Amino acid sequence: MENNKNTLLYNVQKTGFALVEANLYLDVYPESEEALQYFYDMRTKYDEAVKEYEAVCGPLTASANTSSHWDWILTPWPWELGVN
Repeated sequence: MENNKNTLLYNVQKTGFALVEANLYLDVYPESEEALQYFYDMRTKYDEAVKEYEAVCGPLTASANTSSHWDWILTPWPWELGVN
C-alpha cells in the first residue's frame, strides 16, 4: 500500500512540475498554441492525479478537506512519508 501511495504522490509531483514549466514557457511565448495545449493537457493530468491521490490517501492540501470533520491532520506530514 505504501508503494502505491508513493506512486500516486510521484504522479502528482511529476504532473505539477510539468504544469509549472508550461506556465513559465507561456510567460515567455504567450502566442504558442502548442504550449497552451500542452498546458491544458498537463492541467487535466494534474487534476486527475490529485483526485486519484486524495481518493486513496486523503486530502493533499488543507483546502481539499471536504468532510464534516478535520481530516487534514490525519494524513502524514511530508517528512513522515515512508516512516512506519
